[in-house]
Amino acid sequence: MATRCDGRTAGGSGLLWNPWQNCGQPSFGISSTGILYPANVLYLLVAPDLALRLVTLLNFFVAGLGAYALGRELGISRVAALCGALAFQLGCGSIDLNTWGPQKGAAYVWLPVAMLCSERLLRAPTFAAAVGLGVSLALSLLPGFPQVVFYAYQLIALRVLWELATRRAAWSSRTLGLLGLGLV
Repeated sequence: MATRCDGRTAGGSGLLWNPWQNCGQPSFGISSTGILYPANVLYLLVAPDLALRLVTLLNFFVAGLGAYALGRELGISRVAALCGALAFQLGCGSIDLNTWGPQKGAAYVWLPVAMLCSERLLRAPTFAAAVGLGVSLALSLLPGFPQVVFYAYQLIALRVLWELATRRAAWSSRTLGLLGLGLV
């Protein structure tokens, strides 16, 4: 496809085409747009600067709520879970990623939710926990930054290995099957 310097191409036009970047490129398949992340629908509903703030606030809310729920699942008190949630939500990692590039932050904030679903799968394997793990990993992947999801998979694998090494009871095929379903 020939690209002209004015950004137009023989086949590139429409909503999913960005004629002003690199003499034209698709905006749907580019990770910097994060077009598939559900929270980005706010850009269609309100002004862009307000949408950016709302998406960032939503990301911080997901980070805090997920970290709090993970802490409670691990058996710590409400106060300790709240402190852990605030530390994750307002820590340097979350602040830097969400202010530097909200797409990167959108991938990062789903990490506690994925770990929460992993913990639930390891404690009591249910189909709902497997679906929750799959959905949380998919939502983390939709902004277009797979490196964060790769780290999540590594963290889940290390947690499963730790459970295998320290758990006295035998693993069931249901646990492994549902864990595999959630990761796929």
